[in-house]
Formats: sequence, structure tokens, C-alpha cells
Amino acid sequence: MQLSPQAECLFKPKRYKIFYGGRGGTKSWDFAGALLVMGAQRKLFIVCGREVQNSIKQSVHRLLKNRIEAEPSLASGYIVQEQKITHSITGTEIIFVGLRQQSVENIKSLEGADIVWIEEAQTVSEKSLEILIPTVRKAGSEIWASFNPKFESDPIWQLMQTLDDSNSFIRKVSYKDNPWFKDTPLEDERLRMEKADPIAYQHVWEGGFDERFQGYVFASQIKEAIEAERISSVPYKKGVPVHTVWDLGKNDSTSIWFFQLIGTQARFIDFYEANNQELPHYADIIHGKPYSYGRHFLPHDGAHNRLGMVKSVREQLSDMGVRSTTRDIVKAVDDNTGVTNGRLLIAECMMDKDKCADGIHALNNYRYIYDENKKQYGDKPYHDWASHASDAFGKYAPQAIEMLLSSRNVKKPASIAPASRGGGSHGWMG
Repeated sequence: MQLSPQAECLFKPKRYKIFYGGRGGTKSWDFAGALLVMGAQRKLFIVCGREVQNSIKQSVHRLLKNRIEAEPSLASGYIVQEQKITHSITGTEIIFVGLRQQSVENIKSLEGADIVWIEEAQTVSEKSLEILIPTVRKAGSEIWASFNPKFESDPIWQLMQTLDDSNSFIRKVSYKDNPWFKDTPLEDERLRMEKADPIAYQHVWEGGFDERFQGYVFASQIKEAIEAERISSVPYKKGVPVHTVWDLGKNDSTSIWFFQLIGTQARFIDFYEANNQELPHYADIIHGKPYSYGRHFLPHDGAHNRLGMVKSVREQLSDMGVRSTTRDIVKAVDDNTGVTNGRLLIAECMMDKDKCADGIHALNNYRYIYDENKKQYGDKPYHDWASHASDAFGKYAPQAIEMLLSSRNVKKPASIAPASRGGGSHGWMG
């Protein structure tokens, strides 16, 4: 099995094994090879996870398949199936999951895992890590992570800072550690980018944080907010009502921001998001937090009665004690309005760095669609795991703040653009 020199540590027991760095460093190549060798030696239950996996094509299934086919000694034992890989002699089983798309119960069912490999770990949310880490509790179990750092606030990077040599192997690897790199076409690409775009080069090839912010909707504003210490500790202030603003989903994520209005400043003190959950779940979350609530702001589709629904989402939540009236429904707005208002809100508000960590992580990773033909970013945001929290924040929270200020006869901030019509239903009934 062809492995780079730094892969030797993967065969020694440690709770955490983390390889991070830029392109060409054989991070995933080494992880795949080491796991296959270990799985051919003894029975293992291996979980290959990433934050979002909409299809098996987004997993490391193909990488593992290619490594098996390239090594005759492995090909004789491994059976590559469409959704999993097994070993006919040792009984090793390798499965592939999207962490965000799993219910808490499904993730907890992985407690028998021997090794969990998190690929593209820079996208993994704090919530996913909080559920996954204590779940992987079999004696001698290990958590592996491979990634290229994106932002310093990424949960996996923050977790890495808490680890030490006693329980982890942490390696920064790059093309310099790849003994076969010079024999690949990647060297010409590396030299071209180093000359043409030195800032991008530092992230893509050297494994530094991404300082470009090109294509990312809110990333530069989040960085400025961190530097200005408006993303810090923002405690709940008793006696001041907590309002919520939602982006609704059923077959995807529902996001909820919790905020207080102190004067004219919004202070976001909490955030919650879950996937594939029914309304009672979110009502329980609301009731389970120690807040005195004001208004619960729902998007336009929260007031709609759709086929198969006896009551609207607003009416259902109200029946569950999450009181919301028709005046708490915010309008649909177009993407450009959401982007503008979201940026302005980040520049003015405060956010709790711990309780809002997953929301901030989503805002950081909210990006524009890249046009492969034109080789440039467009002006329309991409709909993925980061868009739910970002829509609730940019499209709906500014309207909620405006409505609250209007109810006090306080003039709305000039920075908040008026809601404009646009955007279709994308939520609970979609």
C-alpha cells in the first residue's frame, strides 16, 4: 500500500488523528489507505462522515474504491457495494453518512464505531461535533479529521486547539510532504497560482486561513465583527423579552435565531438548527430554554395553508404554546435585499460567540453560485446547508427588528432596506 511518511502515525492508537493543510498533501489518500489496511487486518466498523452528503458521490466512497482497485492484496477481500464497503474475511464494514442530515437518534446509533473519519471537516458544525464526539465511545475508538482550514472560527479548528499530544496526532501536511508530488500535473498549477494570486495561494496550497472572501456573502463582515468584539460573550438580559426569527424547513433544516432588542441594537444570544424534525421538536426547544419570550417571527410561508395541512405552521406552533399572530409574519424578500440587510445587520448587532457558533459558522460559509463557464461568481447565493441560517438572519431578522421598533414608535434604522417582493416558498411545505 502506497502511503506517505507522515501516515505512519495513523497506525498508532490515539483518540484524535487530524491532518490539515493545503492541496496536494495526500491527507485523504493516506487516511483512505490506512483505514483499508487496518480493516483488512481486523474487524472494524468505520464511519466516513461529512457535514452534508446528499448522495454517495459526495462521500469518500469513490476514493476508497479506487484505492482498493489499485491494490491487488486488498481487492481480493473488499466488496464494494453501492452504499457501503465490506471485507469478506475480517467482517469490516465501512458506511457513509451526512452528519447534518442525521437525527440525533441516528447519530447516536453509531456508538459502536471503531473509527469515524470526518472529511472536509472545516464545514462541520459545532452541534454535529457535540453530538458525535460523546457518541463515539467504544473502548479504543478514534475520530479522524481531514481538512483545509477555512476560517479561524471553524468549530473543528477550535476543537483542535483543545487537544494535546497525550490524546491526539495533529499534522499539518502540504504538497511539500508528498513524495510523489513532482510527478503530477499539480506542480504547474501550484506555480501558476503562486504567481497569479498569492493570497489565494496561501489558503489553497499552504493551508492558511482563507483571506480572500471572494464568493462568500458575509465572511468579511463576520471577520470585522470578530475584530470589533461584537461577536463575543453576549449574555441573556433578564427582564428584556427574547424574540425569535425562523427559516422553516421539513425535508431540510429549520433555523431559529434568538435575539433581544436593547435600545435599537439587536443582540443575538442563541441559535438553534435541526434537520428533518417535526414542529413539536422545535416547540420543545423553545420551551426548554430559560427565556421570557416576546414575539416569534415566521417567514411568509408560515402563514400558508397547503395541501394536506389542516392548519398553517403559525397556527400549529401557536397551539403548542409558541404564540405567533399574523402580524408576526415577515414578507418574502429577494436575495439581494437579504444580502444587503444581512451585511448591515452584522455591522451593527452583537452575537454570542458560543451559543450562536453554528449560526455564525453558517453565515461565514454562505456563498455565491460559481459559474464554471464564465469562471466567476454570480450574484445569486447558493442554496446549501448554510443558506437556512443565513436567510433567517439576512432576509427575516431585519424585518423583525423593524417591526419591533415600529411598535414602539421608534424610527427604523436607515440601514435596513424595505422588504421587497420576491423569493418563492422554500420552507415547511416545500
